[in-house]
Amino acid sequence: MPVSASLLAASAGLRVASLDLCADEYLLLLARPAEIASVSRVVQIPADSALWRQARRYPVSGDGLESAIEARPTLLLSTRGGGRRRA
Repeated sequence: MPVSASLLAASAGLRVASLDLCADEYLLLLARPAEIASVSRVVQIPADSALWRQARRYPVSGDGLESAIEARPTLLLSTRGGGRRRA
């Protein structure tokens, strides 16, 4: 199936920051390098992630949402539960 021009245009400026280990690993496996704005600190720890070498190529956001926003992403990726308690 051909990719539409509007889909390509929408993804052209995509910059993604991930907020936790699972999101980091999805991002590293699925995104193009230019689309990765930042990853969380834990993905760069060899004992915690098999993708730590790949992750070291990218900026690290500190702890939490505020520091990830500093990377100026167009999309934030998280696998943590949200729910009402986090609102």
